[in-house]
Amino acid sequence: MKFSNSKEIKKTALTLLLFLFVGCGNDSKVIIEHLEGYWEIDSVEQEGEVFKSNQKIPLYDYYFIDKNKGLYKKVAPLLYGNFQTSESSIAFEVREEKGIFKLYFTSPWSSWQKTIKTLNAEQLVLLHQGRNFNYKRVKPNSAVNKNESDEE
Repeated sequence: MKFSNSKEIKKTALTLLLFLFVGCGNDSKVIIEHLEGYWEIDSVEQEGEVFKSNQKIPLYDYYFIDKNKGLYKKVAPLLYGNFQTSESSIAFEVREEKGIFKLYFTSPWSSWQKTIKTLNAEQLVLLHQGRNFNYKRVKPNSAVNKNESDEE
């Protein structure tokens, strides 16, 4: 009887250690609130190749989020730190599936999903159709707006 208890204790201890190592190995916690704001595509990776954008005037992706639902739209920077946006936006929903966060987009014409691989205050990596889209945070230029208001 003691051997049986000892065996069960070893099995339980081994299971707990396994969960401890697996749980501690994931340092990339996703805080969905970091998604909100302006993001610029820095590069796209596919099949080991990295592609950089060579656009003179960048387009940014803007995400607005409230709990697990949000809106996504493209915006273009203007002089003095403002952004030009279109009237259209695409609704999305955030879902967590087995510890993996996914964005489910729905437009009148289509629906698709993107997987969040990395998300923190300065970096976003989305996986879509076998490509990693590497984004960097863009902050509106508030210093230029301040100088503009000082001139009035």
